[in-house]
Formats: sequence, C-alpha cells, structure tokens
Amino acid sequence: MLTRRKWWLVTGVLLMLTALALYLVARQATSPPDPSEVASMKATLLQYRLEGSGPLQMEELRREHLEFVVPPDHVAAVLAALEPAKRDWRPARWQVMANLDIRLNDGRTVHVELYYTFADRGAFSIHPGWPQTPRNSGLISHYFRGGTDERLHDALLDAYRASQQK
Repeated sequence: MLTRRKWWLVTGVLLMLTALALYLVARQATSPPDPSEVASMKATLLQYRLEGSGPLQMEELRREHLEFVVPPDHVAAVLAALEPAKRDWRPARWQVMANLDIRLNDGRTVHVELYYTFADRGAFSIHPGWPQTPRNSGLISHYFRGGTDERLHDALLDAYRASQQK
C-alpha cells in the first residue's frame, strides 16, 4: 500500500510527464500550414523532370537544384498538393524531391521536405521553427503521407515556371 508521501510523489511525477507530453505534442505540426497564414514560400527543387508526363521514374529525374520564390498565387496549389495529409508513424527512406522554407504571417518559420515515394501516396515532413529548433524530437513523427508524387512535382514546376515569367 502506498503511503501518503509516495502517493504524492507518484502523482507529481505523472503530472510532470503529462505536462511534458502535452508540450511536445503542442510543438509539433499537425498538418501543413493554411495558405492564408503564409507570408512567403521559397522552394528548392532537388530532383525533377522538366518534360514528359505520366508516372515519375527515378532514372529520368534531373539532379540540379532549382531555387525560387513561390509566387503568392501558387502557394495554395503547392500546399493543396500535400492533401489529404495523415501522419506517418513508420516513414521509409525516401528520395528527397524538394524543400519548402515557409515564413508565416506571425514570423514563425516552417521547413517542409517533400519526398518521392514512387507509390500511390506522396510523403513529406514538417519541421516547425527550423533551423532554430531541433529537427526531430524523437517522440513525435514529423512525417506525413499525402498527395501523390505527380501532384507535388507538377505543383512545384508550375510555381517555378510562373516565378520565371515575372
């Protein structure tokens, strides 16, 4: 039987662990940001295909970096290409397609990595506050499944082409 002192000690430890868990969950992204919250978005395409259509094949991808600012009228399309997003608790080692560095209206930053899965569902990871905050807490998955490789790729290429016309 627990004495009164041990009971308070156990209760205190459980409350502290609960508070820590809630803090860590609150610090994690639950989904991509809403387009209305985005002040600016910079994209870096790492592997891409400029011509052709249909399913993407690893062999046909160019490995040259394309850095550009996503035009404001393309931000919603890029973020929509990530939907429907669902947290992935067992991410694989996918090939990186692109990086998005997003500045929100309130000044916070979000780093999103987009991956090629060469499967039915696309994949990406969200890192709020990066590079100032740790990349992975180790407790909560930053990885999501959503969209498709083709939708993500095409939305970024459309944004790239639009950024070159200005």
